[in-house]
Amino acid sequence: MEQLEVKLAKRESQLLEKELLMEQVTRLSKPLGEQVESCRLDSLSVAKKLNEARANIININLCLMAVSAEFSVKQAVVLSERRQIKAKELQLSEVRDKMLKSGNSTLEYRELKGEDPPASELVKKMEQLEVNLAERESRMLVEELLVEQVTQLSKPLGEQAESCRLDSLSVAKKYFSPLSPTHQKHSHKRWMWSA
Repeated sequence: MEQLEVKLAKRESQLLEKELLMEQVTRLSKPLGEQVESCRLDSLSVAKKLNEARANIININLCLMAVSAEFSVKQAVVLSERRQIKAKELQLSEVRDKMLKSGNSTLEYRELKGEDPPASELVKKMEQLEVNLAERESRMLVEELLVEQVTQLSKPLGEQAESCRLDSLSVAKKYFSPLSPTHQKHSHKRWMWSA
């Protein structure tokens, strides 16, 4: 009976030692679990910020592409208008020169079939050409102003896209750099957890 009591006491002592050891392990592993959860939340936060930065960069790039396409179209329209204006100016100049020559010189003429329009009608046509030319120049100025505005509006978007790209790279470098405290903390915790 005494032997049983001694064995029982010994077993109870061993059981108490195991319980104390379990308490210590539980007490020590609780902060590690909290640190692991904190690191996981940090990782999720950084990943979310990177995704937001990428989405911003994509949106800004799409806006820049749209503005750039619109800008190219406006430039083409302006160039076309300029060519047409130059052609009309040349045509108007030639008509004026011919009229002046025909008014000053009676020797040079060519007979056309039909009736000549009266001088007042020719003057009206020239005035109409000048009005048309002025309208085209006005439209061209408006187009040039639009092109300038698009250029001014697209410049900040480009700068913002570049800034977002650099911010994204900076966050990624800070987080994933082997020398960063976050990376060392995570790798240290992984090592301690696996040990």
